[in-house]
Amino acid sequence: MRQQIHQLHCGYLGRFGFGLDAKLLAQRSDGFGEFGRNSVIVAPCAAPAPKLARVDQLSSGSSIEFASQRFRGGGDEALPGVDTVGHMSGSPVPVPAVLLAGGADREWQPVQGGESGASTFRSSDGSCFAKCVAIGQVAELQQERDRAEWLCANRVPGPTVLAWHADDAGACLVTRVMAGVSADAVAAPILARAWESISDAVRRLHDLPTATCPFSRDLAQMFATAQDVVARGAVNPDFLPVEQQGTEPALLLSRLAPQLEQRIEQEAAELVVCHGDLCLPNIILDPDTLDVAGFIDLGRLGTADPYADISLLLANARETWPGEAEARVTDGAFARRYGIELDEDRRRFYLHLDPLTWG
Repeated sequence: MRQQIHQLHCGYLGRFGFGLDAKLLAQRSDGFGEFGRNSVIVAPCAAPAPKLARVDQLSSGSSIEFASQRFRGGGDEALPGVDTVGHMSGSPVPVPAVLLAGGADREWQPVQGGESGASTFRSSDGSCFAKCVAIGQVAELQQERDRAEWLCANRVPGPTVLAWHADDAGACLVTRVMAGVSADAVAAPILARAWESISDAVRRLHDLPTATCPFSRDLAQMFATAQDVVARGAVNPDFLPVEQQGTEPALLLSRLAPQLEQRIEQEAAELVVCHGDLCLPNIILDPDTLDVAGFIDLGRLGTADPYADISLLLANARETWPGEAEARVTDGAFARRYGIELDEDRRRFYLHLDPLTWG
């Protein structure tokens, strides 16, 4: 779920922010607050999403309003799944023939979200999603499928692959809906309560054995991707920090190049299995326990420097925290829970490299 990173009070506007100012975010109500433009919308609903009840006010049999559906907490009724790709599209989107042929036992409704060029559909019974791409993106979608299957096999919760359909025109990946709410859809008090769980989940992901991971997102590969994106003039300036948006991407990349040898040495010494796009929309929380229910959007999962994940997570969380003081406190809390002392230069390197790799 690629969106922009927004670092309030530090002048950073990148892949996950949408220009929300500090005052607007500071006025979010205690508890879940209101959905923003980058929030996950759980139910198909064309109207603006209402405010949500506080998780800490739930008891057995109580419910939370998510858009136009009601989720039960602690009762016998199964928790519906979170829409991990956005909300219902306002205009009809034709269902690809490959999905109609392979998923003929279901009716499909289009949803919108993400910036990958894929078309996404939800089954009418709400049990699964289908992500469909044209022939030129089949290899990329297949990588996402393979990573989801590998992660599930290693007992880290993620999307369960239900089906794969492909033909000469493209392919569709069908996954089971993951129950929960995305971490970007909760306000600061709730995210703070979930922060230890998020820190622990990231640590568990990074503790997976790298020797058995068949996927790589190493720095050499990331830097080569950035070189290609820059050479093609495909960098999205909105993904860059505000202070860099008037600078040529080639110059930005050249400023990172002198650090490359040092960062590759650090990566070799501390290689982990990374999510690859570890932002709050890609972390699903159980609304009853605030435990991490799983990770989604796994197309970039692979072995890499842990800061490839840590830099994105801490930067994106700044869109939720009310100010820089609170962000620094939670940065420190994450570092202690994870078991490191934050290296700000290393963190900044990956934060500035990442926007150059999308395009």
